[in-house]
Amino acid sequence: MILVTAGDSWTQGDSPGQTINWEATKSLDWYDVPENFSDPYNPCDNRIRYKFYDSEIWPKVLGRNFNVETWNVGRLGSDNYNIVRRTINTVEELLTKGKKDIKVVVGWSSMLRIPIFAYKDTRKELLFLEQVRPMDDNKVMQAVYKNPEVYEDAYALCILTLQNYLDSKDIDYRFFQAFDPFKNFYSNTYSNLIKIDKWIDNDPTVDHFKQFIFNKFNIDRDMWGNEGRYFRIGHPTDISHIEWGNHLYNKLKDDWS
Repeated sequence: MILVTAGDSWTQGDSPGQTINWEATKSLDWYDVPENFSDPYNPCDNRIRYKFYDSEIWPKVLGRNFNVETWNVGRLGSDNYNIVRRTINTVEELLTKGKKDIKVVVGWSSMLRIPIFAYKDTRKELLFLEQVRPMDDNKVMQAVYKNPEVYEDAYALCILTLQNYLDSKDIDYRFFQAFDPFKNFYSNTYSNLIKIDKWIDNDPTVDHFKQFIFNKFNIDRDMWGNEGRYFRIGHPTDISHIEWGNHLYNKLKDDWS
């Protein structure tokens, strides 16, 4: 079995939730972060690639529990479109290498992250995919809340794209939402096409990772009000990652062991 994990900063790690080690390199024979996070259009050096390699983030915890080769393509700042691309790129690379029995776990990002084209240099010659958050603009957010289907449809279509790709390759997978609940899921145009049995707890509507930490430690549902032990600047600490990784293992071990 080979495990592929994908997501945003709640999968890669983020400072100060995790400790940056700019000198980190691949030190485990079973755990790696693919070159450029499997994104050839947005290259990076190994310092970016491995800066959270030493942290106890949930993909490492889950892979260790299963005792399997693990590829983590979580990258901070990711929108869901980029999560789809990197996951497919990684699976395709593994299949090209003749790898079999691939399993995929995806922690989806916020629906309010919208992919855009941006320039990498001041000469405006090198394009890459970036993300923008409408919540940074109050006028835009007022319109978004009046028309939630704008971002809900985009999110659902990302889910369907990856779901259908993995199904077509006969690869088993599980999805969860890291921190942004999809409360209007069952009224969405595409909701009847999403396989809820491929979601943790058979529920695409909740913020699985965040909600689990709140419930596990009986804390108020406010990341910002619980700074320190479980969250730091809106991101789970290693303690929370370890708990979530172990929880995922307990959810998946009967099906995947």
